[in-house]
Amino acid sequence: MPDWTFGMVVQHSVFNGKFDALIGMAYPQFAEKGVTPLFDALMQSKQLHKNVHSWYMSYNPQEESEILLGGWNPEKFRGELQWHPVVKRLFWAIKLDDVKVNGKSTGFCNRPGANCTVCPDSGTSLATFPKAHYD
Repeated sequence: MPDWTFGMVVQHSVFNGKFDALIGMAYPQFAEKGVTPLFDALMQSKQLHKNVHSWYMSYNPQEESEILLGGWNPEKFRGELQWHPVVKRLFWAIKLDDVKVNGKSTGFCNRPGANCTVCPDSGTSLATFPKAHYD
């Protein structure tokens, strides 16, 4: 994208320790007023092979993580790639079927009125959720 302005996080009060952020992958309603997120601009400009982005987050410090705009790297997946519809277009929320601990269902998502969603977020490498649910 020619002449595109990026932001860089230099101070934060959300997490302890080292923190990096890539800005511009959220849905437009989460962006600053009057700002088109980078991914939306790429889709509008028709520069992508497909209107998808994929992330590989490595736990191995000797292996780099990667982001691909317009596709995905099949070498980074085990088994079949599974697609999940976004159920809330703000934080990329997708439906969560179950919460398991040591391979056993907690029944958390089967509770009456449960609204189980998860938001995979490239800017949050930690699992975060409300304390009441953790307890």
